[in-house]
Amino acid sequence: MAGPRSRRCFWLLLLALAAGAVGFWRAVRDPWPAQQGIAVPEGEQQDTARVVAATVALVDRQHVPGRSFARSTFVKAHACVRASFEVPELEQRLRQGLFARPGRYDAWIRFSNGSASAFSDERRDTHGLALKVMGVAGEKLLPGEPGADTQDFLLSDSPRFTVASVAEYAELVLARARGGRFGYFFGDSFLPWRWRARAGWLAFRARSATPASLLQTQYNSGTAFRLGPDELVKFAARPCQAKRPPRIDPTDDMLRRRLKDELTRGDGCLELTVQLQIPGSNMPVEDPTVLWSERESPYLPVARITIPKQVFDTPEQDRFCEDLSFTPWHALPAHEPVGGLNRLRKAVYLELSRYRHVRNGTPRGEPRGFCLDLTRATCPVAVPAAPLAAAASSAAQPRAGVRRAAAPEELKPRTAPPTPTPAAPPTPEGVPPVPPEGEREP
Repeated sequence: MAGPRSRRCFWLLLLALAAGAVGFWRAVRDPWPAQQGIAVPEGEQQDTARVVAATVALVDRQHVPGRSFARSTFVKAHACVRASFEVPELEQRLRQGLFARPGRYDAWIRFSNGSASAFSDERRDTHGLALKVMGVAGEKLLPGEPGADTQDFLLSDSPRFTVASVAEYAELVLARARGGRFGYFFGDSFLPWRWRARAGWLAFRARSATPASLLQTQYNSGTAFRLGPDELVKFAARPCQAKRPPRIDPTDDMLRRRLKDELTRGDGCLELTVQLQIPGSNMPVEDPTVLWSERESPYLPVARITIPKQVFDTPEQDRFCEDLSFTPWHALPAHEPVGGLNRLRKAVYLELSRYRHVRNGTPRGEPRGFCLDLTRATCPVAVPAAPLAAAASSAAQPRAGVRRAAAPEELKPRTAPPTPTPAAPPTPEGVPPVPPEGEREP
């Protein structure tokens, strides 16, 4: 039998474990109450400039000679697939912007892994879905591109970000630039109370195991957006119904192979949803590390995304996929991105897209339908659809916001814009190169 001393040691060990568990829970729990409204902290513009310089350095560092300049994160694309985006009749409070009236639109979807390098699909990673809805009329928010007719939604299978603010993200990027993968989380200290335990825990959880299927995964915006003048929301895309994915042996590109098998067999379907912010609840817009409670505010469907049976793995479509640019600021004012990390993305994504396309000598533009030419030189010009007929015959007529496919006699050639001349890369001042393996791009 154990003596009194052994029993004391046991209870002391148990107490230490309990204290450690409580301390860990207090360190990683969501802050309460978090600030609910929109507030721009002092110094955010300077932090944004530091992040832009560091991420341009990242693109240069991870560039492989003889290959194209890649994105800074979400580098490995599994596929770009054609889709249709259909908005049904919605309740009054949801009828804003793209969702104001029923309509059907063409769309492109890019599936990808989140890392800054193209790793094997067998490794834990974040997985992204970038949706580009086309034929969306109205002035957009992205500087220099107000006339673009696209609305983008950028989602991932991680429901929240690792850092809460632009200042924290700048520290994370610069810590990586100094050559340490974990320096930001441990603060170059052996003292646990100086560690950023919550950020480290969220970074670990953001890298999920390989999903069984890209079409059977929920993707989340993480950050908040406007829904008209009065509502703030987060977006999520989730499967329309649960299906058993095909069995594929583990390989470096097994997610692409699974998607190819699924879209050879039949259509895929996702549902775009919104989660409304509830006043008085812990649902901040400036801190995307805080999870909004689905119990308090369940997701509401606003559109159906159908990915038809198709062949997507062609060299032409893969090249087109890499030339596409996605940003949440390709958006109508009714869907304005809000919060610090969304403001950061406005500057970072625009600068990196311009830089990458200039360095590659490729045209930068928005797609026209399913034409694979971003210059639009060889794309058909569609005649606008006639007004919708009566409700009784609406199933046979084009939906609102849809361009009718042009007949052969209606097709007209367009003049290609000049190809941009490659420029020398900007030289970030005071920012060392960033290692190729980084945190998810905000």
